[in-house]
Amino acid sequence: MKKALVVLVSVLLAASFAATAFCADEAEKFGPNVGDKLKPFTLTDPTSSKQFTLKDLTANGQDTAIVFMQTACSLCLSEIVEIVGAADDINGKLNVALVSLDYQMDRIAPYKNSYKIPFPILHDKEASVLESIGISSTPAMVIVDGKGVIKKKTVGYSKADLKSMIKEYSK
Repeated sequence: MKKALVVLVSVLLAASFAATAFCADEAEKFGPNVGDKLKPFTLTDPTSSKQFTLKDLTANGQDTAIVFMQTACSLCLSEIVEIVGAADDINGKLNVALVSLDYQMDRIAPYKNSYKIPFPILHDKEASVLESIGISSTPAMVIVDGKGVIKKKTVGYSKADLKSMIKEYSK
């Protein structure tokens, strides 16, 4: 019985990992693609109670990275730490906004303070913005131009890809 349970758990874990990999690969096939305009949205930054629209985030005409994350996601944190570390280098060339999918809004302010995040963290409890882009997991990032047109759409975290993106927008 114990051996059968171990085999069952192993099969379920393997299926789960395969499904996760499939979902990440398939995510970019749904929703708007590179070259399409992002659907307008309005989200609130709970640390300032300020509302932001897509138009606000792209108002200065610069490209904007919209980074989808969760406070309990270790890969999200790795990505955010890299972006925060490059904040001075990309300032003036790339706007950044984080979009938290946390159910508990009260986790966002301590997270922002703890990691000294200089960007707004917008709350999307219902994941409506993430889903409108055709993505179902974090971390994920969409880079849009000053008109809200998608330039890049990524799911998952790749340190090499992120460093390349940061280099592209560095002074």
